[in-house]
Amino acid sequence: MNYLAAKYRLLSYEVDILVASYGHFSLILH
Repeated sequence: MNYLAAKYRLLSYEVDILVASYGHFSLILH
């Protein structure tokens, strides 16, 4: 259970970075 929560948190963290990176890239593109 604890492992699953940690994995989910890591996934959420990666997605957050991906979204921020995409937004930054889009900002530079325009």
